[in-house]
Amino acid sequence: MEAVLPVLALFLVILNFKLSRWLFKERRKRISETDGEIIHRWVGFALGIIGAGVYVYITVIAESTSVMWFFLCFILLLLSYQSFMEWKYLVGTKQFVIPLILMVLGITCIVGIFYINEQLKYTTFQKVVADQLNEDSTVRYITIYINDPTESIPKTEASTTI
Repeated sequence: MEAVLPVLALFLVILNFKLSRWLFKERRKRISETDGEIIHRWVGFALGIIGAGVYVYITVIAESTSVMWFFLCFILLLLSYQSFMEWKYLVGTKQFVIPLILMVLGITCIVGIFYINEQLKYTTFQKVVADQLNEDSTVRYITIYINDPTESIPKTEASTTI
């Protein structure tokens, strides 16, 4: 899980460079060549610093759903800002569409990654014991345990026998 998000970020960065050639068949213009250079750099730097600080804070104290919401909000904010700056300062081009495409793709991938990760955490009784039971087996009882996984050795909080 931890390795998937940097790979996704690298994929989006590479796709950002390639998308203008694929869509518009031209070299991408830069905001640094316009009047918006200073504001673009300062706001981008501030967003990067704030994002790094919030990411460190969230990964230390939060669960995976908070990390997912952070990445969704960060991609939404960062790519919306990039799209707005390209729309405002690169008049006559349509390259503001590229960050919007990347935003939709990034949000879709992040939701998919976290959905798959959540599905892999759980299993069914049939998958666990299918190879251990056959038609001749008799199940006399089943005990279900609820464990607290926050410690290094999971501690049983509750159990019930059926």
